[in-house]
Amino acid sequence: MGEKNSDTPSPAQSALLPWAPPPLKPRLSSSSVTTASVGPTRARSSNFLIKLPSKYPRQRHVFLCGNHDLAFLCFVGTFPARPDRSTRWSDTWELYAQNEEREGWHKGEGYNEMHVQGRRWGGSVDLMKAVTDEHKKFLHDLVWVHEEDIVAIHTENDRIECWLIAMHAGLEKTKKVEERLQVLRSKDPSLHTVKELRGRMNIIGYS
Repeated sequence: MGEKNSDTPSPAQSALLPWAPPPLKPRLSSSSVTTASVGPTRARSSNFLIKLPSKYPRQRHVFLCGNHDLAFLCFVGTFPARPDRSTRWSDTWELYAQNEEREGWHKGEGYNEMHVQGRRWGGSVDLMKAVTDEHKKFLHDLVWVHEEDIVAIHTENDRIECWLIAMHAGLEKTKKVEERLQVLRSKDPSLHTVKELRGRMNIIGYS
């Protein structure tokens, strides 16, 4: 994290103007952020993120959903509701049902109303009950895709205006962009899995 230091943008920030935020003065050493894993401190990490908008009101904060977040929110029961408000998700099990015994799907309390991603990666019922309403809301509100209509990138000879699309694991060349964006914008709860949120070997910078 950081705080505003001056109104003079760095060369890297200038390349993204006017979209880039103000320059920041580092508050954390690089050695303290060498890994993206939250490890056993999920609650503390969530609290840190939840407080950012009020702590830095001049900044805009966008929190993207990833495959681990998706599995966790499915497990704790905060997955986006169906249009008919149904809470039963057994119809999402079919695609992976042959892996149920091998993967050791969750069969404890509430499993019969759980989305397949929650059953596949779920854990302790005590953990489910320990998640606060504030954290559940944070998980529920995570966006599957974020878009910026105009992002200006300055090259040596020109200024290019681009359409920025951000998501956890990127789009695939074989899929129509607008088609997939509609799915991601809607946070379609009927899907067995969401490829754009999953870890894939062809993603640069994935962690």
